[in-house]
Amino acid sequence: MLSSLTQIQLLNAQEVHGFLRGLSQPSLRIHVKFTTNLNLQPVTDCVAALKSLPDTCKTDSAPKKAWPTAALLIDVLAEGLMRLQSGAGLVVGGAPVLEVLRPGMNSRNQFEAMVLVPAPLPQVLKIVAPIWVNHVDALLKGTTPDATALEKAKKALELGAPRGNNRPLLREAGARGIPVTVLPGGVFQLGWGRLSRLFKSSITDSTAAVAAAWTKDKQATNALLRMAGLPVPAQISVSNLETAIKDAQQLGYPVVLKPVNLDQGLGVEPDLRSQVELQVAYERSIRYGRPLLMEKHVYGEDYRVYVVKGELIAVAHRVPAQVVGDGSSNVTDLVALVNLQRSSGAAVYKPVALDAEALELLARDGYEPASVIPRGRVQRLRRSANSSRGGSSVDVTHLIHPDNVALCLRAAAVLRLDIAGLDLLIPDIARSWREGGAAFCEVNAQPQMGGAHPWIFERILRRYVEGQGRVPSILVLANVNDLDLSRAIVQKLAGEGLRTVMECGTGVTLIEQTRAAVIQPDLDAIVVQVESTGLLRQGLPLDRFDALVLDVQSLDAHQLTALQWLAGHINGAVFMINEGTSAGADMTPTGGLDAWSGCLPPHRLRAVSALDALPAAIFQSICEPPHA
Repeated sequence: MLSSLTQIQLLNAQEVHGFLRGLSQPSLRIHVKFTTNLNLQPVTDCVAALKSLPDTCKTDSAPKKAWPTAALLIDVLAEGLMRLQSGAGLVVGGAPVLEVLRPGMNSRNQFEAMVLVPAPLPQVLKIVAPIWVNHVDALLKGTTPDATALEKAKKALELGAPRGNNRPLLREAGARGIPVTVLPGGVFQLGWGRLSRLFKSSITDSTAAVAAAWTKDKQATNALLRMAGLPVPAQISVSNLETAIKDAQQLGYPVVLKPVNLDQGLGVEPDLRSQVELQVAYERSIRYGRPLLMEKHVYGEDYRVYVVKGELIAVAHRVPAQVVGDGSSNVTDLVALVNLQRSSGAAVYKPVALDAEALELLARDGYEPASVIPRGRVQRLRRSANSSRGGSSVDVTHLIHPDNVALCLRAAAVLRLDIAGLDLLIPDIARSWREGGAAFCEVNAQPQMGGAHPWIFERILRRYVEGQGRVPSILVLANVNDLDLSRAIVQKLAGEGLRTVMECGTGVTLIEQTRAAVIQPDLDAIVVQVESTGLLRQGLPLDRFDALVLDVQSLDAHQLTALQWLAGHINGAVFMINEGTSAGADMTPTGGLDAWSGCLPPHRLRAVSALDALPAAIFQSICEPPHA
């Protein structure tokens, strides 16, 4: 029973590493006890202040109609956990599922509930859950919650969140129904077996090691492109400030300083117009390590061109951090306005800072932070346009001239890159480089993407992953001590030329065995045999199966009804082993099968009269095109 001071209490939080009740991610099962004689407004206000989810998150269950106030509290509690994960950068899919909601024994205002909350990292959410429940309890009691504890919980979630390109890539994979397996070293497998692909940000299993090595070495990249007859700036390696000053005189100002092997614009100092600027920039750049490269600065607009598998798919006009004068606001206020606009926009750009580089560029033009910039004047605050340094970008894919397309395709091909981000300096991307000149200042094997092209990840996945990347999968619900049926299915699939693996067992062990199977690159199909006992504790080892085999005669009506949640994990047919029914006929629901007829159309419920007919029926179902 709840104490007089407690409004909601966490009884248990259980990690579910498999897949349950239609969810496509692992989850955390939250078991709470609470009272409904309370004001929910402070809690709903708190949840609304958390970062929004891509989609509305609501539970859906019949008990909500009977006890709407109790269900509302559970909705708010679960949605808060979803938003905490999403706000920390985790890619969360699906909506919480209310499993149990029932009134308490001692009071009509007390309830008990269990809810499944999707969780990419259930072991971390298990740590966060009691902190969030205590936070909600404090709000319900009208006391001050422990904000420090909640911030620590957010930090714990952030530590496990995917970074850079990985986040939108995984979000797109989830939207397309592509299963994701997290591998060591920050690598993600999208899909299963022979249809799977590996990604580490925008490095893929097709990216040649020699190509990645070239692009990590800016001097080698410059030399190779020059050897191939492609336009690049004049470049010299510098060992110290004294030689840098001499080399700048040789090349002629303006010049660029950059580290030889860093990405994201780190240490890059372009458009240095004098020895004084060079000396200051050298001290900044050398902090990132030696050696440094010096290039002749090439004037022109900065464009990032994305080439994927020999096809140009996007072009961005990259704009350095800057402000536009309005004739009345000073630089500090204009920067604050830009950062406010960025914080509320869809694209994610770094805030603009008035640091040493920004002050130098202001001083070069006769301004300072308190200066009012004339209306319409563009004042740069960064020399380079990298997004990591506050730059932004605009989609100009539709403007690129065919000659410039061909130029970029040649550069990506010479470097043997399957995904390339080419930084092209050119006066106008809509005019041929043959007319106005151009130069590749850098090429990236692991370019940061998104920004002006949030759709780019969908285009990448379409070119790498076939469909949803899933090999055929069959779930057999039967006693794990009797494997004859599963072996017969494996034998049939193997006879058709499919390398098929069979896994059987229960709980976490089966989940680990199945994961070991689907990361094998030569896997063509998988058969998983499980028992119904304990299935609700850890869930299924895969989120979707192409076929389910049920021995109707070994399950009573209550068991069949209790297993109807499995229908949310089956893409294809459910084969009912019911000897005596005519082979191949649609299953006529009787008894416990009524529940299945309500969650699957009749043509997907198939009767099998004899076991020896089952393997062929399954093969036809999952591997042959459907009949019209």
